[in-house]
Amino acid sequence: MIAELREGNYRTLNLFFYNNTNQLYGGGCRNPWTEVQRGYSFEKRLIEDGCVVSTYTINKSSHPYMNQGKTAVHEIGHWFGLLHPFEAGNITQPLVRDPDTCWSGNPDDHVDDTPKTRPGPSGHCNNTSNTCREPTGQPAILDPIDNFMMYTSDACQSRFTDGQVARMYEMYDKYRARA
Repeated sequence: MIAELREGNYRTLNLFFYNNTNQLYGGGCRNPWTEVQRGYSFEKRLIEDGCVVSTYTINKSSHPYMNQGKTAVHEIGHWFGLLHPFEAGNITQPLVRDPDTCWSGNPDDHVDDTPKTRPGPSGHCNNTSNTCREPTGQPAILDPIDNFMMYTSDACQSRFTDGQVARMYEMYDKYRARA
């Protein structure tokens, strides 16, 4: 679908909505370096660049957790270069999920002001959740359930951190602005 409908250059965000009844998949979007990692030519990167979002995630849908359009915000965060706070990886190594330990030395999402957290979708806005206990002597840091890049209910999500905003600018400038 993207290859046939995409317009513009690599600096141009293309957002496609599609009708999907699979309520486990809200959308998808490639990080700007994904095809660079795979060695794809610029032409191939361009024709596959864009975000897809299911129509059931938009405002007033019947989905119990994804119904305010924030899936699109989340996916656009990926287009600008953000990872989930529970993901690790960099542009030279594949992304890895680290469900067993939170303090394995992985650089998590490369954003200093998003605390480490474990993966897992949640429809509840439990603001006392701390899935990654800090090392002994460190103060507790709660999971960022209000963050657009978490798998939480749209009702919980309300912000990107300052560090995430800075990373989006950095990744856009590095991978998209000069394309």
